[in-house]
Amino acid sequence: MPGIHENNMLGLTFEDPSQYDTSEARTAPAPNEENQDAHGQEDQSGNFSEADLQSVITGLQSHVRGQQARSHVSVSSVGDSGIVHVQIKGDAGTFEKVGIDNMNTSNGPKELHYLSVPSQGFQPHAVGGDKPYFDKDMQGGVPDEYSQQSLVSNSAPGSSSHAFINGGYFNVAGRANKNLPEHAPIGETATPSGNGESDTPGGKKIEHIPHPAEYEDDYRTITFKDGSKLTTAPILSDHGGRAAFPQEKLLDPKYRYQGRDKDKPGVLKHAQHPNPRSGVSFPGAISSENAYRLAAGFTPPGQQRGSASSGFTMPEWSTAMARMDRLNQNPGGSLNLDGGGSAALGVVNSEGEKLFDKRQNNEQAASTLLSLSSDPETT
Repeated sequence: MPGIHENNMLGLTFEDPSQYDTSEARTAPAPNEENQDAHGQEDQSGNFSEADLQSVITGLQSHVRGQQARSHVSVSSVGDSGIVHVQIKGDAGTFEKVGIDNMNTSNGPKELHYLSVPSQGFQPHAVGGDKPYFDKDMQGGVPDEYSQQSLVSNSAPGSSSHAFINGGYFNVAGRANKNLPEHAPIGETATPSGNGESDTPGGKKIEHIPHPAEYEDDYRTITFKDGSKLTTAPILSDHGGRAAFPQEKLLDPKYRYQGRDKDKPGVLKHAQHPNPRSGVSFPGAISSENAYRLAAGFTPPGQQRGSASSGFTMPEWSTAMARMDRLNQNPGGSLNLDGGGSAALGVVNSEGEKLFDKRQNNEQAASTLLSLSSDPETT
């Protein structure tokens, strides 16, 4: 089936662009013509000068002028990290203006944030899985060993900056396996082995719970260059930048809630309802024209999850992530991450100090994180 397959994303296992079939990527839909000026600089490199930033902001704002005052698009650099933060918040018309169609905003405006991280100069890896990790500033504080920010900054000590997002599903409240800890990941998981070699035999394996068998076609294991691994689902877009979770999939009962049942972590029955979501868009080649994009869609504080939420259904999230893929010259595809109350997006420096932080609930833990750390040799 089309989509992302294990060991099929440049910068993870393969390092040679010639090993990719980019024919479909070359013909992937371009940004809407009316958005070209607004998106130009971010489309090309993921890096901005101050003049570029002002041009992008002015261009994007011109497209949403006349929308409701609550609707807006903003673009800003994250310190001197080379990472760019983009926020899109508004009704369906706002999202259409930036090339994201078919958003249902009848429950209120949607809010999407993403970090554009240059593919050159940053290395991806999976971290955590051995305990629950929280925002360092959660109420009452949290020891460094349980801090997401410390986990990320300590995972690559030589790096000056790290972008991160929450990772895969985990054993919340022991609902997947009552005999394993709550932080046990769903699906094969490994942390870096420490030598950074591409032939690392699997990194340090973390005790995990097998992903639900009925979703075998939805799950993928990402293997990174340093041997770390993360397993998650579903595929949101393929390597041509095309949405891979269409509305028709919701006709299958396994993607829909049945009554008010409390489902096990790792099942995808939440696909039907608009919820907070998170995901990662991979480049199809490592170059100055391509970037990683870490994205999260949030809902207002206190809003109930479910059919009345202003979040994203899985088909909507698939559409949004496919659009982000097409900002790359070589789209590589995208995957859904855990989302819900665990949705967290951030950038920290080498000391674990926050440069950017946005999350659905800073009192809720994540088991694993996907981190992009600057490479001291190339940054």
